[in-house]
Parts: sequence; C-alpha cells; structure tokens
Amino acid sequence: WDIHWLTQSTVPLQPAWVLEKAELHGYTPSDFRDKLETRLQLLEAEPEQRTHFLQEIGRFLTVTQIENRIDHPAFWTYLVDMLREKSATLFTA
Repeated sequence: WDIHWLTQSTVPLQPAWVLEKAELHGYTPSDFRDKLETRLQLLEAEPEQRTHFLQEIGRFLTVTQIENRIDHPAFWTYLVDMLREKSATLFTA
C-alpha cells in the first residue's frame, strides 16, 4: 500500500535507498531480489494474501473507502502488477 500511495503522490522510487535498507536488514542485493520475487509470486498465487491485506488496510481506511476503491479484484491485480513493475526498477542500474 505504501508504494501505491507514494506512486499516486508522484514520489519517485529511490532504488539506492531501498537496496540500502535491505542491506541494513542483512540482505545482499541478490538475496533481496530472490525474497522479493518469492513474495510477489505469493501475492499473485494465494488469495489469502489479498484477504490479509484487506484486514490490515482496514486499520487505516474507512469501510466506505475500502468498499469503493480497494475491495475489488481489479485493484488487487493492479497493486501486484504495480509492485512487480516498481520492483523491476530496483535492479536495472
């Protein structure tokens, strides 16, 4: 959600910052890429990931906002596709 919000707010993704943060957590760029790919596959393949997201986002958005904007399969597809697109830019330097 944070990456979606930043994208909608036209805040550019800073690959160096993301990779630096991953390194602070003990990941090499290769390890981080592998973990990120695994996570993206999980988001695409397991419906309970969407359910968990909706439960979590309910802490920040109103029921109306969720019903009108977020709780639609097309939004989930958009969100996962956008995450995949943004993550690809992390390793193209």
